[in-house]
Amino acid sequence: MKKTINIILFIIPIVLLFSSCAVTKTQKGMRTTTFMPDRVEMRITLEDFEMVGESTVTVTYNKYLGVIKVLRSINGKEVAKRNVNTIQTYGRSWMPIGAYLERALYDAQLELKDAEIFIPVNIMTETENMFLGSKTKKTMKVRAYKMK
Repeated sequence: MKKTINIILFIIPIVLLFSSCAVTKTQKGMRTTTFMPDRVEMRITLEDFEMVGESTVTVTYNKYLGVIKVLRSINGKEVAKRNVNTIQTYGRSWMPIGAYLERALYDAQLELKDAEIFIPVNIMTETENMFLGSKTKKTMKVRAYKMK
């Protein structure tokens, strides 16, 4: 009786080992398509926009050891660390704005309330290098437009 139990206990792991290796994976490739168009065009010209105004936003921050950034002022005002107001920018931008300038754009939106679209014109960066750190001032000129 013990001999048959030992044989069964010996055969079961071997059977399980070989049966687990016998699993096959089948993949089938098919082309798929959608009935939605690949591209939707909306023909907009400059005559469809009306310029609301122009604004300049400024951010000053310090960078220590090349990694730690400490925000000092936004648009000449001291930074309130508890209140973080930003404007999320969307669309294809050839000019990277960055998180600090998005915080500064919030004040521009309050100043130009009718604006629907902000277009950055230029970003000027002034950096003063120090020992193990730097002081940076970023100034962005932005134009605001609305649809007619």
